[in-house]
Amino acid sequence: MFLRRISLQHFRNIPLAALTFAGPRQFLVGANGQGKTALLEAAGFITALRSFRTAETKLLVAHGQPEATVVCTVDHEQRGATDLTIKLRSGSKDVWMDQERVTRLADFLGNFPTVAFSSQDQQLIRGSPSGRRRWLDLTLAAMDPGYLQALQGYHRALAGRNALLKQGAPADQLSAFERPLAAHGALLMHAR
Repeated sequence: MFLRRISLQHFRNIPLAALTFAGPRQFLVGANGQGKTALLEAAGFITALRSFRTAETKLLVAHGQPEATVVCTVDHEQRGATDLTIKLRSGSKDVWMDQERVTRLADFLGNFPTVAFSSQDQQLIRGSPSGRRRWLDLTLAAMDPGYLQALQGYHRALAGRNALLKQGAPADQLSAFERPLAAHGALLMHAR
């Protein structure tokens, strides 16, 4: 997949930008605070509709603006030239693929894989195992809707089982959550 064009409006500190890329490599050069990382963040956003810098969508919308827009054209191996439009508001995201609205996240995930590597990623090596698991879960979920479903099922079963443990529930009630917990956990372990 190659990113051919990207346009941003009110994304972080970029009021309006439109760039066209040619060739396999691009270099962004400029002073600090000019939007280089924001541009990379917007390009990486198309993988799983989430930022590698923050979990809060409202931080991606420029201060005082109602929404931010990211418009991309990518050359995709299977889909060919594909146009993507993403509109971000304080608590929502709207996505269009080739002018057709995407209504389910699972229909979008995994279609446009990108990898962003930043200085924060050094925590993958130096940080805690839970941080590495979280990164791996986010990366695999972005590429595989089945992994995302297994991860969501695992966390639902874990939360239900833990709630019963706090109540001192008997073992037969716990087994109702432990079976799906084990099944989803096996899928996650295999994918990892």
